[in-house]
Amino acid sequence: MELTRFCSTSRVVIVAGKGGVGKTTTTAAFALAAARTGMSVLILEVEGKSGLPAMFGRPPLTYDEMDLAPGVRARTLTPDEALLDYLHNAGLKRISKRLVNSGALDVVATAVPGMKDILVLGKVKQLDVRRAADLILIDAPAAGHAVSFLVSPRGLLDAVRMGPIRKQAADVIDMLSDPERCQVMLVTIPEETPVNELVDTAFAIEDRVGVSLRPVVVNGVYPH
Repeated sequence: MELTRFCSTSRVVIVAGKGGVGKTTTTAAFALAAARTGMSVLILEVEGKSGLPAMFGRPPLTYDEMDLAPGVRARTLTPDEALLDYLHNAGLKRISKRLVNSGALDVVATAVPGMKDILVLGKVKQLDVRRAADLILIDAPAAGHAVSFLVSPRGLLDAVRMGPIRKQAADVIDMLSDPERCQVMLVTIPEETPVNELVDTAFAIEDRVGVSLRPVVVNGVYPH
């Protein structure tokens, strides 16, 4: 497949895989490849501190966007940050400051099962709608958590019958189920356990989540 077409198949790509298979390295390589075709790329780090910025000789990421390379920007996206951003946009900046000062922010973010994930995915959806970049790459949680991360909107849709949370979940599902907007790229290495886990994850993502899969990336394979 021609590089430009490969990079532009969908606007959001979630890169997932078992820990240690090179998921973050694959995210960085994908970003650079897309940037070379002239695309603007935004990488979102959604869980913990990865080694991504160090690959570019940059300091740890924050919520504010950072330039990593020509055409490539990156930032963190945690549930707490997404919640604060949501409150700010809703004109509730004073309430958000009180939540931070009182230490109650995490309580609010975990009040409903799956709430943390929907906050993050809701922000991703917002960035997609705003066309924050030609390509948004998500350095996703490890494979096991990636499934629960992606299935959380459907759980919330079943649990919440009305209101803004239900609408947010429905909007996120619309994004996840549209292959032109969102796809998942799974990463593995040629070893039994990582490959088996990838197969299980692939079936779960397609059957339970309904997200389209991109071609699998197998790291650690040397050309003959």
